[in-house]
Amino acid sequence: MTVFKCKMCGGKLDITEGMTLCECKYCGSLQTVPKFDNDKGNKYNLFSRANRLRSECEFDKASGVYETIVSEYPEEAEAYWGLLLCKYGIEYVDDPATKKKVPTCHRSSFDSIMEDPDFEMVMECSNSTSRAIYREEAKAIEALRIGINAVSSKEAPYDIFICYKETDETGQRTIDSVIAQDVYTALVEKGYKVFFSRITLEDKLGQEYEPYIFAALNSAKIMLVFGTDYEYFNAVWVKNEWNRFLSLIEKGAKKTLIPCYKGIDAYDMPKEFAKLQAQDMGKVGAIQDLLRGIEKILGAKSPNPAAAPVAVKEGDLTKTGLVKRTFMFIMDNDFDMAERYAEKVLDLDPENGEAYLAKAMVDLRISNLGLLNDVAIFENNLNVQKALRYGSESLRKDIYGFIESYKTAEKMRKKAEEERKRQEEIAAQQAAAKVADTFLHKDQTLEQRLASANKKVSDLGKTRDNFENLMIQMKRLKEDEAKVSAKLAELNSELGSLGRFSGKEKKRLEAEISKATDEKNRIDAMLGSARAQLGGFTTDKEVQDALAAARAEVSAIQAKIDEKSSGTEEVWTFGKAMQVLLSNPRVIQIVSEKNLKQVTTYKGFVKITFGHYPQGAGAAQAAKASTAVGGLDEIEWLVLKKEGNKVLLITKDALDFLKYSESGTDSTWENSTLRKWLNEVFVGSAFGAEEAKMIVSAELAADKNASYSATSGNATVDKVFLLSSVEANLFFSSNSARACQGSANCCAKGGISDAAGACKWWLRTPGAYVSSDGSVNYGGRGVFASTNAVRPAIWIDLEA
Repeated sequence: MTVFKCKMCGGKLDITEGMTLCECKYCGSLQTVPKFDNDKGNKYNLFSRANRLRSECEFDKASGVYETIVSEYPEEAEAYWGLLLCKYGIEYVDDPATKKKVPTCHRSSFDSIMEDPDFEMVMECSNSTSRAIYREEAKAIEALRIGINAVSSKEAPYDIFICYKETDETGQRTIDSVIAQDVYTALVEKGYKVFFSRITLEDKLGQEYEPYIFAALNSAKIMLVFGTDYEYFNAVWVKNEWNRFLSLIEKGAKKTLIPCYKGIDAYDMPKEFAKLQAQDMGKVGAIQDLLRGIEKILGAKSPNPAAAPVAVKEGDLTKTGLVKRTFMFIMDNDFDMAERYAEKVLDLDPENGEAYLAKAMVDLRISNLGLLNDVAIFENNLNVQKALRYGSESLRKDIYGFIESYKTAEKMRKKAEEERKRQEEIAAQQAAAKVADTFLHKDQTLEQRLASANKKVSDLGKTRDNFENLMIQMKRLKEDEAKVSAKLAELNSELGSLGRFSGKEKKRLEAEISKATDEKNRIDAMLGSARAQLGGFTTDKEVQDALAAARAEVSAIQAKIDEKSSGTEEVWTFGKAMQVLLSNPRVIQIVSEKNLKQVTTYKGFVKITFGHYPQGAGAAQAAKASTAVGGLDEIEWLVLKKEGNKVLLITKDALDFLKYSESGTDSTWENSTLRKWLNEVFVGSAFGAEEAKMIVSAELAADKNASYSATSGNATVDKVFLLSSVEANLFFSSNSARACQGSANCCAKGGISDAAGACKWWLRTPGAYVSSDGSVNYGGRGVFASTNAVRPAIWIDLEA
């Protein structure tokens, strides 16, 4: 298993070989991941470094690492996707409305992400499942790009862009900022329009700055980069601006970048400035020299004398200004003001498409089209229909293009979700088969084992007889699959080249893609069936060897039956028990030399005994007398997970009946009285000294209930804990497996919830619990008002 970080929140993802999708247990994001294989060490290190740099907004450095990955692994879709995230400066932030991670763009572009060559490589190198996720994320980024361009297009062009670092590590203003403002003042007096963030963006508080920075970078003819320290020149956001400006120059834009330094050696400036003429601001008359140089490039402007402030009346506002203010309010989630300003626009122009689009966003309470959950609601909104009726050709194209892109991504997402569920079902069936095979010899009589072994011999004999025909069939199916995959790649490439063209050609291509996809799915199903019949064998010799082993097993079981009939029985030694314990990830035993205990199963889980706690009441206590120690009963545990020599356990039954918190107010796991009870009272009474040594302290991430207003609190380190809502869904395959009975002690205190004896039991996530039917419930305020059953969980070290 590879530990990899979530590209949305930075949490740890657990990735197994061959996996291309993974859900983050911290932020809940379903995301694509790299394909790790035998060479995963080098690839893992490269991706870890690239993703770390990108999360720190070091987009250019990260892009260089992604380029290295692409050169070594040219079919790695995630590397091409990383290049796109860097190209558009994507950072993932929390959306306060949905509590989900959403992208924000620090590097907008005039070019659509859907038509980017790297996006075409993403589509070509990804499978159908991950392709849908990529398209959905690209759709959200494209909606961001369109929104940024809509705002920036209304900005007047700039002559000069001033790039500098505003504050130092202590939050104080830098000398760079002071020098830059002196130059700004001189330039404005000369009549130039100058972008200087300290002043230009001072009325943009609470808004995204990228639209205004993007507009200024693309319109300015000159950039002045100020620096009094090597680190200031290379600060993340300073470098982000001058690097983007240099990129425009490299693409042919007629622009000039002038480095302006003071107090440092010219050779200490970034290597990218080596061939540029720099200005030493420490020289006498430096500002006059700089102004003269700029005038030679841009020409003289009419002086701009300081004007007294003029009060602007509502009637003086232009329609363009009102539209701009409307979308600013929408970006700030101030929908009431946005509605008011949209109506002002319509008073001036009753057929203004942009105003109707703004009203539609107000209706849906969304600040970004990428946050839409249902495109049908958007498409059928009356204001959207008016925007399409009265809007410009460009606006209609953007709206139709967004709707089409959303529908395509949604269709792909649903297919991906269906495929993910199918793969999960297959994995669950395979895991269940392994468990059944593991415990076959423990839970069945010798006669049943003999019948099973004979059936295995019979099945292998059939596989051997059909092996040659099956291998021929597999070869033919693989050839057919390769042809269909090649055709799909060709069709998708052709479709991608059409951009947002919505004519007959696009519909024809989509129909052919759908038909080819169905054909590929049919071939994959036949391949799966053939593989199942082959039973995992790849050569005839493997089948022959397995058949010989199965026949030997029949002989061995028959010998045991003969031994048993003569009174001879097998007894495990302590050494053999420990060998089984540590070698098999699903067979777990807690044993001692004096008391060897055989493992059993319960609801498909391994069941063991470990520690003691009062569980009986009345007749139930007497019935358990043989397993009681000092009035305490043995605790039965289910094995949920194994990592190396450590295993995660949860009690088979709920042991007690307690409140999550006695405070009577909202409580996180960190501050709950139940956590205190488990780690002080329960752990001290349930385990002996030797058992306590085996219990491992677990690092638990703070967990928040999406349906509950409480905060998540802080991460904790606990010996005994409860499962989170995510873990409860992850480790149990169904509601019936998750449902549990209460011990007699628990039920006597009120823990029983239904006639069958099932109970509700607490989860670590504030306000969450498992209902008596086994479903996970996010009940909210019951976190401090209710009493539920307690089902402790622990990690133990088998070699301790």
